[in-house]
Amino acid sequence: MQETLKKRIHYFNFFRSYLKERVFFVVILNIVVGLLDGLGLSMFLPLLYIAAGQNLIQQDGDSTIAFVKWIEDFGLTLNLQTVLVMLLVFFVLKGVAYYFKGAYQVATQQYFIKKIRINSIKALNEVSYYYFASCDQGKIQNMLTTEIERVARACQSYFLAFQQLILVLVYIGFAFSLNWKFACMVCVGGLLVDFVYGKVYRKTKAISRQLTDGSGKFQGLIADYLSSYKYLKANGVAAKYRSKLAVQVEEIEQKNTRIGIMSVFLSAAREPLSIMVLCAVIMVQAMVLREPLAAVLVSLLFFYRALSCLMQYQTAWSSFLGVAGALESTDQLITVLEANKEETQGIRFTGLRDSLVIDSVGYKYGKRTVLHDISFTIQKNETVAIVGPSGSGKSTLVSLITGLLKPSTGKVMADAMSLQDWDLTSFQSRIGYITQDAVIFNDTIYNNITFWTAPTPESLLRFENVCKSAAIWDFVMAKEKGMHEVLGTDGINLSGGQKQRIAMARELFKNVDFLIMDEATSAMDSFTEKEIQQSIQQLKGKVTMICIAHRLSTVKNADKIIYLHEGAIAQMGTFETLMNGNNDFKKMVELQSVNA
Repeated sequence: MQETLKKRIHYFNFFRSYLKERVFFVVILNIVVGLLDGLGLSMFLPLLYIAAGQNLIQQDGDSTIAFVKWIEDFGLTLNLQTVLVMLLVFFVLKGVAYYFKGAYQVATQQYFIKKIRINSIKALNEVSYYYFASCDQGKIQNMLTTEIERVARACQSYFLAFQQLILVLVYIGFAFSLNWKFACMVCVGGLLVDFVYGKVYRKTKAISRQLTDGSGKFQGLIADYLSSYKYLKANGVAAKYRSKLAVQVEEIEQKNTRIGIMSVFLSAAREPLSIMVLCAVIMVQAMVLREPLAAVLVSLLFFYRALSCLMQYQTAWSSFLGVAGALESTDQLITVLEANKEETQGIRFTGLRDSLVIDSVGYKYGKRTVLHDISFTIQKNETVAIVGPSGSGKSTLVSLITGLLKPSTGKVMADAMSLQDWDLTSFQSRIGYITQDAVIFNDTIYNNITFWTAPTPESLLRFENVCKSAAIWDFVMAKEKGMHEVLGTDGINLSGGQKQRIAMARELFKNVDFLIMDEATSAMDSFTEKEIQQSIQQLKGKVTMICIAHRLSTVKNADKIIYLHEGAIAQMGTFETLMNGNNDFKKMVELQSVNA
């Protein structure tokens, strides 16, 4: 019981942390509705006495007429017309209050969902890349999609349960004021019913947690399935992976079915259990205590309302527990993301003035050393190429330069200041990054390149110029809808070269200091690659370029080439210098020349 109370307080505090004073307004409005409904129901008491023809004023010893005497104290004539008018007034007021309460409650629920969505996205946006790369991304995807929807249902069920609980307390309060003996007996019956429901709650909550874990696993499998669809289809193993998905779907279906059946049981048992308790109490009241039945009819009405609300509370609370696992997992994941937040505070970076210095940088993945003692300088507007065999640490080095990862030893400095002293977000906003797997959004060509910039005459002219620089303008003009053509999920209808040219146009559209190309021309044919190389050559001396490449023809004209081998700099110099002084580099060039 104590543990259950702690949990309920925990959930209340969780909602209050997002909703602040809104929770208390919801409480007040529910109390007002309950009081108006209770006062309206109390009007049935004088109706019963009028119908029975009893002298109300002489019934001083009967506690059931306390409310009746209160009406007469206001100077109202107690007759059928007065009672009916008051009955109507209270229920009209209740209807008005119920409307405002319901409207405010809906607005509060939607506000909560908005807040938790925004907080989730904000926490994900601010998390460090190191944590993101090592965490369960399927779990994050599940939180932002399926779990958020379940959180919305949890919020709705919680407020419904909260509303019914307040009504239960209001009705019980009225019932005790009218007939405390009858009220005590019904409360005992209500506790017995609550005990039955409590067992179902615990099972529901345990299954809900299992469902949340299973849904997260399913989201991860789906993400892998979609990203690997071409491979699975081409190799004829899609059916095997489908079987793996089917097993997980079966598990989720079983959990949902069990939760649904328990919810149906609670709904079906609600009225029979209520009537059972009331029948037993009326029998005791009439046959054991031998009190007039008319004296308990209004109390009976209050308690029937109270028990109905109690059952609805139990059903709503059970529904809440059915999705409470989503609430807990979302809360925990947001907490974890916030705990791994990347520190970005520092001096705002407005542009490179002098140089970027990599000073004795080393990096470890766990206990494995990936880079060690890397030192070199990139002058402003210099073009630097980073080459080497696979696994030599090229991409890791670029991740350190861009601030995605922090060095295990040494430091990366921009204009003689460590990246940790600069505001990292402002520094990264000055970087154009073209990856081997170009990022394409399910949007128009224009929005993909301009990143949703308003289509002003200036931005349209800039869009055309960067498309021509990236050799993509003819492709844009050939489309039926031109720049408004939607590219589809991950640019599914584009070739690899087209994707990378769009990515290059996007980075050229930005006002950047650094242009980083990670195998930017790897998916292009020789003709397109030559066009891109010409565009890159035109940019030489205008921006600071860092190129990672296996195809050495793309870096031949670089001002400086850094050759990495097993996480260290084997040699650094111009193309001619490395050809004459590094046999490994020379072999790479010769092999590619043969293959060409």
